[in-house]
Amino acid sequence: MDVFVGNPPPSFTRETLRQFFIRTIAKPSSKLFFWKPQSKHQVQVKQFVKQVSGKPRRYFIVHVETSNLALLAIKRLNFKVVDGRRLIVREYHSRGYMNERRVINWREQPWSKRERRTSERRTVQQGKGREL
Repeated sequence: MDVFVGNPPPSFTRETLRQFFIRTIAKPSSKLFFWKPQSKHQVQVKQFVKQVSGKPRRYFIVHVETSNLALLAIKRLNFKVVDGRRLIVREYHSRGYMNERRVINWREQPWSKRERRTSERRTVQQGKGREL
């Protein structure tokens, strides 16, 4: 499962974030005396830089092998303050190409809700239209 990590501090690199995730996942929820940390191969990190209003915005996509560990990391890390910045941690959903905010084939899907508009907006009512 992929996890989105936004608003990282400038000191975060891919390796520090990977170690941060491993330590977060490895924390026991109960008192276990023989707790072994998770394998290093369960967490992979990709870093992205996007230009927004002329400023670079960094974010990370972290791949965790199991969804249970990913949900545990989201629960423990979301809104956690690190180096004076509040992390945004949530499940990552990829967007379709050239259709950023909608799902693929959204025009072909039926509309399940009642239409809000009951008539055409561009019709000119009798006496209220502009005369040329």
